[in-house]
Amino acid sequence: MPTAQQAKLWSNSQAGAVALVCVAAGVALGYLLHSLQPAPKNLPQPPGMAGSINAGMPTLDRLKRMGDAQAQPLLAELQKNPNDAGLLAKLGSIYFRTRQFSLSADYYGRAAQVKPDAETFVSLSNAYHYAGADERALDALNRALAIDPKCPDALFNLGMLRWQVKGDPKGAVDAWQRLLKTNPDHPRRAQVEAMIARARQHMNVPARAPTGKPESE
Repeated sequence: MPTAQQAKLWSNSQAGAVALVCVAAGVALGYLLHSLQPAPKNLPQPPGMAGSINAGMPTLDRLKRMGDAQAQPLLAELQKNPNDAGLLAKLGSIYFRTRQFSLSADYYGRAAQVKPDAETFVSLSNAYHYAGADERALDALNRALAIDPKCPDALFNLGMLRWQVKGDPKGAVDAWQRLLKTNPDHPRRAQVEAMIARARQHMNVPARAPTGKPESE
């Protein structure tokens, strides 16, 4: 699960950005809940994370009720079209944004089975990460990169998981260097370079034990 050291990652779906700490890059970013927009293709602080601090944030119970209400018409439509990848991905987005991460992973996984594409696998990886299944999150990113080896969201997130979850700053640097090589005009290039520099400072620090819940067979 995310720590205070988790850096902010980006994607093309950040229309609701408002407030999130990015220690590794030294940048404060974030987002506001937008129920039916695609889930972020990065690893943001999930909706409601600051609820205990911010009185304005909805509680987990309220988020769940919101998500269930938003999902209901889509679930009804899905019964008529069970292989509609768009509907499945929208449900994955709703459940992700209302912190029902296992359900989110289920629907994103089904969407990826129907229509495998890199962006869906990135979203699936995010859901797995916040559900505590980081090995599956890494696998989903690798599947995204098998489809699109230049996918910037997958490469950025791969670096984050390698460093922040697996304690592997060298793996993070490798992923981010790949990102810069394959996307030389990326608008956040300076931020990636700063994160590479920070990760390199930790290369000689012994790797910590992986975090997250153990995988079940």
